[in-house]
Amino acid sequence: MEKNNKKVLFKIRNLKKYFPIKKNLSFLGEQMNMSMLTKIFQ
Repeated sequence: MEKNNKKVLFKIRNLKKYFPIKKNLSFLGEQMNMSMLTKIFQ
């Protein structure tokens, strides 16, 4: 489980590098994006 989370976080970091997230993005929006990404990567 922990390895999986690290993989997902790594992928999210890479995505952020290629598609910079706007600084004014709300915390809630970021949480929603992360949960969507986790579903995609699972």
